[in-house]
Amino acid sequence: MARALVAKRRSALASAAHLAHLEQVLREVQDALTELRRRNGELELLARNVSQELRSPMMAISLFSNLLSQELRGHGGDKVASYLERLRIGAKNAEDLVVGVLSLNDIARSNFAGQALDLTEIANEVMAAQRSVRVRQQVSVSVQDGMRAWGDSRLVRAVLEHLLDNAWKFTASQQMAAITVGANRGPDGETVYFVRDSGCGFDGASAGDLFRKFQRLHTSGQFAGGGVGLVAVGRII
Repeated sequence: MARALVAKRRSALASAAHLAHLEQVLREVQDALTELRRRNGELELLARNVSQELRSPMMAISLFSNLLSQELRGHGGDKVASYLERLRIGAKNAEDLVVGVLSLNDIARSNFAGQALDLTEIANEVMAAQRSVRVRQQVSVSVQDGMRAWGDSRLVRAVLEHLLDNAWKFTASQQMAAITVGANRGPDGETVYFVRDSGCGFDGASAGDLFRKFQRLHTSGQFAGGGVGLVAVGRII
């Protein structure tokens, strides 16, 4: 009887010690998570501040390289024109990258506000905005009628802006491109929304890289961009 009581007491003491150890480990984990959140917040703030500081000079480089190109048109030969075009493309890529970083930062800080959405209306508005700034590009546009969903209107609009900007960009070399926004039924009966275009496409083996930050499946010389648009889409979804 005495031995049984001693064994129970030892077991209870061992359990208490084990519990105390677990509580200590949990406190340490919580402290580590708090410190990690603090450092992440500092990094996000730094990235935003640096991006904002870089945006103005990048826009200035892009603007004045275009103006200089116009002033020197017909002078300086092909070499000068080539240098200016490279400068313009580099500045535009840097500007797009800065805008992308700011967009990712805004997404991370935004609160979700769900509501009933008319995706057809939003898609048509985004399409119209794209057409207004790409007036020389010939595109056949198709947006399915009656598309409805539930979500955050600002974030869903951002998704469509990124996807349709890509669609217009990657079909720019075609004489008559086609872009479609629609919906169909998935294998489990869910509604699947899609953006489809007739652009250059990509190697399916590299599909996993599409939503990784700063990953590009085409060179900046082929297509402008900072490689963050689809990262933003992935975070929003």
